[in-house]
Amino acid sequence: GGYVPEMGAYLIVFTPCAYVDATACWGFTRKRDRLIVCLAGMYVESVIAALAVLLWAMTEPGKVHDLAYNVIFLASVVTVLFNINPLMRFDGYYVLSDLLEIPNLRQRAARYVTGVAKRLILSVKNPTPSGGPAEGGPGLRMWLLGFGVAATIYRVAIIVGISALVAVKIPGVGIVLAGALLGTSLVGLVTRLMKYLCWAEETAPIRVRAVTTGVVLLMGLPAMILLVPLPLSVYADGVFGQVNEYVVRARVDGFVRAVPVHVGDDVSADQRSALSLQHSAFSIPHSAFSIQRTAAGDVLAELDNDTYRDAEAEVLTAIEASEIRYSVFEVEDPVSALQERQQLAVYQLELARRRRDLADLTIRATTAGTIIDSLGATDLGRYLRKGEPVATVASGAWQVRAILAENEMAAARPTVGDQVEIRPEVAPGHRISGLITRIAPAASRTIAEQALTHLGGGPIAVDLQTAQAEQPYFEITVDTQLTESPFLRHGMVCHVRFKTDSETIGARLLRRLIRFTDMIAQR
Repeated sequence: GGYVPEMGAYLIVFTPCAYVDATACWGFTRKRDRLIVCLAGMYVESVIAALAVLLWAMTEPGKVHDLAYNVIFLASVVTVLFNINPLMRFDGYYVLSDLLEIPNLRQRAARYVTGVAKRLILSVKNPTPSGGPAEGGPGLRMWLLGFGVAATIYRVAIIVGISALVAVKIPGVGIVLAGALLGTSLVGLVTRLMKYLCWAEETAPIRVRAVTTGVVLLMGLPAMILLVPLPLSVYADGVFGQVNEYVVRARVDGFVRAVPVHVGDDVSADQRSALSLQHSAFSIPHSAFSIQRTAAGDVLAELDNDTYRDAEAEVLTAIEASEIRYSVFEVEDPVSALQERQQLAVYQLELARRRRDLADLTIRATTAGTIIDSLGATDLGRYLRKGEPVATVASGAWQVRAILAENEMAAARPTVGDQVEIRPEVAPGHRISGLITRIAPAASRTIAEQALTHLGGGPIAVDLQTAQAEQPYFEITVDTQLTESPFLRHGMVCHVRFKTDSETIGARLLRRLIRFTDMIAQR
């Protein structure tokens, strides 16, 4: 039943936002009706966001899909940050003001906070009504003090945030605009404060002390705040692995016939093959040459290659012919018999090599451990060349490979031997102690662990074509004492906490300012 004199749209940080002049609702007698009007916009936005979610879920990647995603973001996140936030004069502010039954909440809170500051800092005994304490009980005064302080802090954060956003989005000109915005706000604040200290009637009896206090606050308080030490912890993303990771490769060429293992299987080791070479002074039977294996490891893959079987058959035929010639020469021509015996020994060695190639068609685990990577069912029939990886076997204690950007390295200053804290992403409440054992001597834009990049769902942005990160990273190896864990898996993402000395607020701000300017320069 309220009259709507105006509706339209305005810009917030270059984002169009619709509005309705709903001031008529303050004439409603029931609080429930006033709250319904204040919450109506957010209710409609939630319905729009829900419909956009359905549209986003039903569409494939494309313009409609992206548009639905943006609508979801604007109608939900922006609503929480702006509309429902009582620290800004939007719907949430009026809802809180009505619930507390405090008209002009923002103005009354600002006056009360100003009055408290005058009494505590300047010892003004009787502030004027415009800056004096609020009337009412302790509960009301606590609400006004809390809201006033929170609104002031939030307003400063918004100004700084908008300045940073403008500087990033509009390189060059944005920095000038951001500087002008911050400078104007700061100059305005200082001007109002100095006018009050130097010319206000309230400060006339304590003019000298008021001006001195103001100067000390304007110059000394920021310096004191910048020198306050803060505990500093640097967090890095990492990936779990194990100390020993051995890649088993194909020793010969062949077609993949069978892969009896899967990722996660435990396998036993394969001892080295021993060639048995037996011979007598006159006869070297080819059956005496064999490949003996003891404690054979688990089979990782079986290959097939007729070339090696044909080569073995050829050598066996040559050996039989050589044995016949040797038997004839042994009676008729001792010199030729000696030469033939030497040739027979060569054939026997060739036979041993051919049989070793046939044995290598069965690829076995050379170390005991757990399969963390292996050929699969899709590789059956594939032609595998000598040297290509078949499986990776991991064993030993768990290890973490973490990466740090240059600015994080400068803040953490890690050294070999430092203790760190590890928290698996799947169990953030579980803490594991680790020891830094290696720090890469140089940074690299190539990220070895894909799980840490956008390609694997990680936080590091990489180029889709080159897979190179936007900035170089250092790799740090952290060893743990864990050899068994019920929930740790190879390749699992974790967070590593580096403990460092305390750092002053000024040093932290300076470091972030340098990083910010570097980012602007890169853009």
